[in-house]
Amino acid sequence: MRWTLRKGARNAKCRIAPHPLGVELIVEVDHDVLLTQVHRQEADADIHAATLEDSFVEKGWLKSEGTCGVGLPTTS
Repeated sequence: MRWTLRKGARNAKCRIAPHPLGVELIVEVDHDVLLTQVHRQEADADIHAATLEDSFVEKGWLKSEGTCGVGLPTTS
């Protein structure tokens, strides 16, 4: 999981899955697929994921507890 965000009762998540041409970036909101994008390089998918996360946050979405940045677990 790259990131998980919440806005009220809604949840958005971004993940990257293997794809025959590279990796596929998948964004879901409340279990509905909002966006899929194939990238040849995982680094490009990571950049796209971070850009999308910033866009969601600018629109009032909050990072879910337990994640920070591009889906990295927080430490205590």
